[in-house]
Amino acid sequence: MSRLLGPLLALPLLALICLGAIPVQAEDKPVTVRFRSTPKGALVVVDGKENCTAPCKLKLHPGTHVVGMSHDGCLAREEMVEIDSGSDTVVWKLEPHLGHLSVTTDPAGLEVTVRAQKGKSRKLTTPIEGLELKPGTYQVLLSEARFAKQQREAEVRPGEETRVTLETVPTKGSLSITILDEAGDPDRAAITLNGKRYRGNGPWSLKPDSYRVRVKHRGKLIMDQSVDVEAGSDIVLDVQTAQQ
Repeated sequence: MSRLLGPLLALPLLALICLGAIPVQAEDKPVTVRFRSTPKGALVVVDGKENCTAPCKLKLHPGTHVVGMSHDGCLAREEMVEIDSGSDTVVWKLEPHLGHLSVTTDPAGLEVTVRAQKGKSRKLTTPIEGLELKPGTYQVLLSEARFAKQQREAEVRPGEETRVTLETVPTKGSLSITILDEAGDPDRAAITLNGKRYRGNGPWSLKPDSYRVRVKHRGKLIMDQSVDVEAGSDIVLDVQTAQQ
């Protein structure tokens, strides 16, 4: 063994490699890695370099790489990815970078419709604070029967809050009638306004006018009077069944 070692030490390094005295580790060959994103079109960044736009494919050496994807309107994503020696695929779903919408009316408690250009409509009650929405253009509509229809366009941007105030112009008034028995508990009665039967106790949305209100309890007339309803008015009448 000692006799062989001396000549080997005297040989050049290249000769030793050729003789097999020093093993050689061949470099790992690049493999094909496919990148896909939802939504499509995300910018793919590998190890800090902008490489391609998904869906796409790259040649990468096996091992650990820092992969990032970004897309307009979405939260950027970056992770350490281990690439195998065979072909590999990276499929990521990017979460939307949401914006916020707030809507107010005077008075509060009114029904509002928030409608996306492409998507479903949502009916909500004001005030609306910090409603999370995908970035885009929305139509905000006041759909209360007592008020003139109002519509505003709202542009929702990622990470920002958009505030909308809807003007309320009353076109109708409100009338409700509470029926109470001798003990002050709720009771039932037949109610007509200008000769038309109304079910329940309201509130009813009415056009501005003078209404003849007639209330009968067990066939007995307990109210017969005129009530002027104005736009924006909110009239509540209390009627006791034993008052007549």
